[in-house]
Amino acid sequence: MSLSRMFTKAALSLGLVTSVAATGLTAPAATAAYSTTSPEGDLAQAVVRIGNPAAYCSGSMISPHWVLTACHCVVDDDLDTTFDTIGEVTIGDTPSRSRKYVGKTYLHPDTDLALININGTYTGPTLSLIDHHVDRDDELHGAGFGGTPHQATVYKVTSNTYRTVNSEYQLWNGERVSHETIGQFKAVKGDSGSPIITDDGEIVSVFSNGRPLNDYPDPDTAP
Repeated sequence: MSLSRMFTKAALSLGLVTSVAATGLTAPAATAAYSTTSPEGDLAQAVVRIGNPAAYCSGSMISPHWVLTACHCVVDDDLDTTFDTIGEVTIGDTPSRSRKYVGKTYLHPDTDLALININGTYTGPTLSLIDHHVDRDDELHGAGFGGTPHQATVYKVTSNTYRTVNSEYQLWNGERVSHETIGQFKAVKGDSGSPIITDDGEIVSVFSNGRPLNDYPDPDTAP
């Protein structure tokens, strides 16, 4: 089965295609405000560290069995294969955080998105995927393990810095998917794959500070 069909099948099982296709993204300009405060509540429990402290990414739990992250976090471009050394994911930044072993990974062939199916069942809070458009004046937040493998930090983009960087549309499994970027603001190493969320905790996009995809600027986000 092709990568496209495998990812689509996994995404359809989660309702991911519908949610992403309905999303309109805005983008921040080069400056952003940061907070080093640890996230609280569901966000603190649903953010995920992928890999080991020497080379890790972030992600988010979107169901009891699935992690949403960036494709470049689980792919070796030089070998054209997925890493087999990810090993486990650490879920949450709370005393009750848990570790699950990685099962299968499903890669989107055109966008920096990946789904990780974990072995075992996660019973904590999950983050939902947005099903409506994001307005230009909305505030968005990010949460990832960048900077330290032990504490998730929050960076906050202020509402007056949003602007659209890039957008294009393509048909994916019969759905029109918006590819827009939220780019040109800094993130710390380890934030790749982390969720960009609304005040309500809905995932708008996934942070990607790896290689540019198609003609997108670097860094960017993958819707």
